Amino acid sequence: MSLIQRLRQSFKTKLLLLYASLWLLFSLITGIVIYRMIVTTLETKMGNQLLAAGRLVAQSISPQLPPYLQPDVLNTSPTVRHFSKQLKALLKAGVFENILILNSHGIVLKDSTGEAIEGFKSDVLNDQTLTQLRHGHAICLPIHRGSFGLLHQSAFIPLKIHHWILQVDANPRYLDSLRQFRNIYFLFGIIGLIIITFLNTFIAQTVLKPVEEITHLAHSIAAGNYPPSIKTTRIDELGTLIHSLDIMSARIQNRESELERLAQDLKEIAAGIAHEVRNPLSVIRGQAEWIEKKIETLPDLAMAAHKIQNQVQALNSLVTQFLEYSRPLQLQLKLVNLNELILNLKETLLQLSQKQNVAIITAIEPCAPLLVDTTLVSSGLLNLGINALQAMPTGGTLTLRLQSENSQAILSVEDTGPGISNAIRPNLFKPFFSTKSSGTGLGLAFVDKVIRAHKGIIHVLNRPEGGAIFQLIFSYQKDLSK
Repeated sequence: MSLIQRLRQSFKTKLLLLYASLWLLFSLITGIVIYRMIVTTLETKMGNQLLAAGRLVAQSISPQLPPYLQPDVLNTSPTVRHFSKQLKALLKAGVFENILILNSHGIVLKDSTGEAIEGFKSDVLNDQTLTQLRHGHAICLPIHRGSFGLLHQSAFIPLKIHHWILQVDANPRYLDSLRQFRNIYFLFGIIGLIIITFLNTFIAQTVLKPVEEITHLAHSIAAGNYPPSIKTTRIDELGTLIHSLDIMSARIQNRESELERLAQDLKEIAAGIAHEVRNPLSVIRGQAEWIEKKIETLPDLAMAAHKIQNQVQALNSLVTQFLEYSRPLQLQLKLVNLNELILNLKETLLQLSQKQNVAIITAIEPCAPLLVDTTLVSSGLLNLGINALQAMPTGGTLTLRLQSENSQAILSVEDTGPGISNAIRPNLFKPFFSTKSSGTGLGLAFVDKVIRAHKGIIHVLNRPEGGAIFQLIFSYQKDLSK
């Protein structure tokens, strides 16, 4: 199953991803903010220390500054040589990488290391910075990474003589502590994110586990499998929900038990009533037969006695059908060749329609054997076939169709009668509902009961050219044991 499908179908996956994502986002934002605050604080502190060290250098060298330093002029006087030695001595302290003297335009007048070319302008100063320095403001530039990956920071202190500028560059080893801090913070950040991820997953699971248990509990109740009493120590909303589901499960189970007892009582009552009705019916029928024999010379009375016998027979047939309908179906399942089932049904209907002008045809597609109760399904199909014949008293065509679509077998009984009106469609499969004066109203109800016992579906359609279609749809993959 893909992640998109899991997100659409699993509340657990949604909640876990949402919870972990929010915590991860919160941790990242918090970590970045804290990191920037610490780095800014360290950079400010290092810059202030560099400025303080630069001011000390300025105080130290100011009395000995040669007043005649000029760019592009070879300064070899003893004063300049002594000044150069003094700058190199300051470098040995290890705090600075370089010390330079610049004029008011930022041009290098003296470089303590001799690496910078005297007479060239410093590449780290712009016009705005030079203006601030000319007004006597000391400046420390932000820490930046050089071309070799080393960190650099420079401070500039105005000198009183000739508006010269002292530039001190921090030793990279001094700034390396900031790089080490960044690496350590990054490492601890990754470790922290991993710990937070595992912690969030653990916390989310503690929330999702009872949700998953509630889901399984709800599925079990929906399937009719009622678990024993569920005990939980949770006192939060999930605990309340579990407790409520437990109470609901017990109440449904008790209600189903009551309904089963009531259904059993009703069956026993119906069987008792049927028995009590049959006894007087037998007596009435016997007496009617005796009267009919005694009064053969009186046609009117003989006809009345004959009608009594017919009505008694109809009542007895109704009681028999009612008893059959009220009994629970015990399916005797076996693999059945549906082609033979349809052909046998055709032979039976041909015998019943000998006096009708009805053509019975079959449209059979090859289908795999189906696991059904042959007797019950044949009886249901026969019931539909008889209804179709009765719907065509003046003749027509009855089609028995067998199709196989999408792992389903479809058995159809089609007629060319008047069709099914929308008014009677909702009541079509209700017991004792019939549109025929002589009907009991249990035929279609019995068919519906048989199909539902097989986990099948009945579709009732009207043909565009006139007539009705009853489709019985069976699935090859249905588990009838559930």
